[in-house]
Amino acid sequence: MLDADEVSEAIVLWSGKGDFPIPRRSEARVIARFGEDRGLDLLPRVRQLEHEFYESKAYAIGSDLAAVGRKAAEEFRMRHPEISEAAVHALAWCYTWDWR
Repeated sequence: MLDADEVSEAIVLWSGKGDFPIPRRSEARVIARFGEDRGLDLLPRVRQLEHEFYESKAYAIGSDLAAVGRKAAEEFRMRHPEISEAAVHALAWCYTWDWR
């Protein structure tokens, strides 16, 4: 079983949030932080959660990028309350960057 705090930290690391001005997804940062075995356990969950975040259709109904990000994050939080706010913000940052 994966720890939600570790998954959340892995999402932030993987996205590059806080370290780069634009999303720079990197599996290597997750592996460097958690070690190869644990990192390789966490990465499929990180990618799954990214996929679920991107299922949001907020981009089609939002009035601007900030609204789109808030709506997508709200939808995601409803499905995954165990994921930290920092990780949700990192996913929203990636999402809005990709839909800009």
